[in-house]
Amino acid sequence: MVYDDARLAVLASQDEEGANQFVIDTLGGLIGADADLSETLRVYLREDANATRAAAQLFTHRNTVLNRLDRAEQLLPQPLSGNHLRVGLALEILHWSGGMLSIPVDE
Repeated sequence: MVYDDARLAVLASQDEEGANQFVIDTLGGLIGADADLSETLRVYLREDANATRAAAQLFTHRNTVLNRLDRAEQLLPQPLSGNHLRVGLALEILHWSGGMLSIPVDE
């Protein structure tokens, strides 16, 4: 499973500049937020949007997962509903890049 996830992220990021822009456009303010928020959302989506299973994977309480998800969704430029695939892929790219995106800095 881990190999397949990494492979998907690598395939999706073959165009590094395009992948960076996709992640930035999809995740918006979540990129600069606490890493727990993006990791919780990533695990939640991997667990088929199931907060209980995500909590078990993250070794935390379900209410903690729900609180993090609420904060994470507030940072997304688009609602999570209807965008699970896009957000999940962007989070996988970010995860497998080690968070090392080439994010342009405003001057």
